Amino acid sequence: MARLTCTSLLAAVLFVSCCSAAIDPTAECKKEVLAKAPSIKAFLGSTLSVTDSSKNYTYDIGVCAAVGDSGSNVGVKQTNRTFPSKNWVVGRMNGTHVISRRDYVELEYFHGDPYSSHCKNARRTARIVFVCDPCRDRGELSVVEEMTTKMSESDNSHCFYMFEWPTSEVCYHSRLVICNKPGLSTGSIVVIIFLCLVLAYIVGGVLYKRFVLGAKGPEQLPHLFFWQHCGNLVADGCDFLCRSRAPSPVKYHLAGRGDDQLGVEESDDERDDNLLPM
Repeated sequence: MARLTCTSLLAAVLFVSCCSAAIDPTAECKKEVLAKAPSIKAFLGSTLSVTDSSKNYTYDIGVCAAVGDSGSNVGVKQTNRTFPSKNWVVGRMNGTHVISRRDYVELEYFHGDPYSSHCKNARRTARIVFVCDPCRDRGELSVVEEMTTKMSESDNSHCFYMFEWPTSEVCYHSRLVICNKPGLSTGSIVVIIFLCLVLAYIVGGVLYKRFVLGAKGPEQLPHLFFWQHCGNLVADGCDFLCRSRAPSPVKYHLAGRGDDQLGVEESDDERDDNLLPM
């Protein structure tokens, strides 16, 4: 009886081991993503590397895909750029959690290598957040931050590596956004076209008047009289609007009859005498 019990126990252990080995963490990860966040199915199987802002570490990241040579279930691996032999598993796919909300999806990998000094030796965790960016189908993955503040022995939610991946795939479909595509704006295009037309007008007019009409010097400019007249009008308008000097007062005086024709100049007293009755 005891012999049968031991044999049964050994068979059960072997069966569980075989079943565990047969489970593909990549397939299980994809299954969970498709069930909870089908909007990021285009990212499944993607692998890429990204460097943090301080250029100290490189992160190999896979979306339900193994990275590096550390094992078939490694989802995120951190490597020291100065000493490449120093690397750590940040998250494994056999501990995958997916959160899908409006305008973002979070893919979380647990069971990373334990910290040596931070977070009270808790295991590393990776969070890949797909955020809505209606103007980019697939933006650039970036390292947001590494949180290393553990609140309590049982709370590991404040110790994680966060990565951000902007994409339009997770945007709420009713959102209406006008995207500014890279390139020249409408105003820039209009200015360029206007300058090209002005240049063509000047060059074409000069060539025509010089070689067809035989004009020389400033007369070669097209419609010279028109532009000079426009310049005069502009100058008059500026003088009218912007002049600061007051207009000269108009002097009125009465003089004797015929003085203007004779060119006789009168003094002020003589002019007053002309106003007195005879």
